[in-house]
Amino acid sequence: MDKFFTEGTYKLSNYCLICFDGEYDKAYDLLQGQVLSDIGHCKEEKFELSALCDEKGFILADFYISLNKNNFVIAIDIELKNIFLTEMQKFLPFYNIKLVDLNKEAVAICGKTNVNNTVSFKIDVVMDDVKNNESLINYQQWECNNLLAGNIHLDKELSGKYRPHEVLYDKNRVSFTKGCFRGQEVIARVEYRSKKRIEVKLNAEPHPPKNKKIVSKIINVHDKYFFYYL
Repeated sequence: MDKFFTEGTYKLSNYCLICFDGEYDKAYDLLQGQVLSDIGHCKEEKFELSALCDEKGFILADFYISLNKNNFVIAIDIELKNIFLTEMQKFLPFYNIKLVDLNKEAVAICGKTNVNNTVSFKIDVVMDDVKNNESLINYQQWECNNLLAGNIHLDKELSGKYRPHEVLYDKNRVSFTKGCFRGQEVIARVEYRSKKRIEVKLNAEPHPPKNKKIVSKIINVHDKYFFYYL
């Protein structure tokens, strides 16, 4: 599959950046009890994958999360912004936190690594501007890169439809060691007690898929249709 991965930079123009303005400790407590990832791993201006679930463990919105001058920042698809804000605003008054739109942009840098003849895909999302000499990739290539890297993005229409294990979020967005978070009981039960593991598969076909339960976008690149299905 590595021949279908396109190296280069993609400008996340359909994403907005939201800052959690307030005391670091309070913002940390708020987010650590809500999002799937362990925000203790966040680094300055380098984004990590994360998501927000409801109490039943269904994914409401996925996003990237980072630090900027000791404030937590999320980069989220504009279509999912209101879903995220509605959920956060329930708790903001208890933590004295305000959400502020940042007038900055995020870019994704896509590359490959080869260790012992094993190729892996790397996507780094950073808070930066696109440089004039950088090789830009298009939207289809960006979405295909994400699928090849095992990163499924759920759009607004799929909000509340799937749990983490159904869309690979258990592999790259969930921390099972950080403690309690919203939906944690259900998600942990699937992880540790479920006898039948959920299998999500990546497929590349020359024709649009039929009779499959699709859990990702269907991306047409290099005359093939890339998608994940259950």
